[in-house]
Parts: sequence; structure tokens; C-alpha cells
Amino acid sequence: MNESGLLRDALHVQSPTRPTIVFLTTNFLFNHSFQLLNGVIDAAKEQQFNLFYFRCGALQSPHESEIQGNILYQLAHSPQIDGLIIASALLGQYVERGEVDRFSQQYDSHPVVSIGEELSCAVSNVVLDNYAGIY
Repeated sequence: MNESGLLRDALHVQSPTRPTIVFLTTNFLFNHSFQLLNGVIDAAKEQQFNLFYFRCGALQSPHESEIQGNILYQLAHSPQIDGLIIASALLGQYVERGEVDRFSQQYDSHPVVSIGEELSCAVSNVVLDNYAGIY
């Protein structure tokens, strides 16, 4: 499924009586990124929460097209948002380890779930260890 189809599915998950969760991620360059979005959409349907997908740019990205997407990080502060899912490994692909953790502190007033690396503000972390997975 292409990105616009996934977004259309995410928008169909909306309802005013359910919690609203924002999924912060970056451009999808690899198949596993689409699989991650599919999994979040499936969870929204199963757990019955509204899902908004914010395709932001990676932190300190050298690509102009990604930098423009970073304005979406500000929208995640809305009082209508009940929680965030942060694709932390994707957001941090151009920064030193720990920078995503520092960046994510701005969302500590919301429950946060991190996918990729451990964030101190997260109520739950799904930590990926690609090195151990390879060797």
C-alpha cells in the first residue's frame, strides 16, 4: 500500500469520543517504515483511538524537504492530543545518541510511547537493537 492509502486508512480511524494519538515519524524510505505505520494503524483500530500521522523531518536533516516538515513538531503540542507515538530511531538518524531524548522532553506533558530507542519521557519504550539482530 502506498503512503496516501495508509494516510487515508489512518483518517478513517478518527472518532470524537476516543483518545487522540499523534504518530510522529519521518519520510518513509524503506519498507519497514510502511510496516511500522501499518502496525500503528492496526493498533488504532484495535484499541479504538483516533490517529493522526505527522510525517516530520528527521532532526537536523541535511535535506531541505525534510526540514520543512519539522513545523509539524509544533502541532503535537495541541491540547486536543492525548498522547504521542514517536518513531525515535527514524527521527534521530542524523543526530548523536541522546539528542532525540533531549528533543522529546518538550512532550513530557503527554503520555509518550517510543519506537526505536529509549526515551526518558516515554511511558513505554519499544527498543530496537539492529546490531544484536545482525550478529
